[in-house]
Amino acid sequence: MRAWDRYDIRFSLDPNEPIWIAEIPQLQGCRAYATSREEALEALYELADAYVRMAEQDGEVLPPPVAGASAECSGRFLLRVSPSLHKSLSLRARLEGVSLNKLCTELLAWGLGARSVAAAGVYGVAPEQTARWGVRETRPVATRPDKG
Repeated sequence: MRAWDRYDIRFSLDPNEPIWIAEIPQLQGCRAYATSREEALEALYELADAYVRMAEQDGEVLPPPVAGASAECSGRFLLRVSPSLHKSLSLRARLEGVSLNKLCTELLAWGLGARSVAAAGVYGVAPEQTARWGVRETRPVATRPDKG
């Protein structure tokens, strides 16, 4: 297990370019850029290794991961909603021709992504929209703001 495996990784899409951003928020400045989500993740792995090495060389202690952030999750949880929301969601799922579970999963993922990118000042674009860009250049960046 690598030292940074316990941290969450977040993804967003640059609003001005077809560039994916992968980052470990708790490791300040540990962020990679690429034209695909997979390439951004691969670049982030390399950068996180370098980040940890630099921190160890400088005698710094990594911040502790958020409790439970990387805990094993089964993919199932119980969510209680009002009867009127349940009815609205069920109707929307039927209109869209998807299961209630699929609709709720998509809405939760979209909401979480929108909230994350809003907090980071980045506006997201759906992954399927990136296919039309077709650029394959990777631009990894490893910076530690406190080190310049």
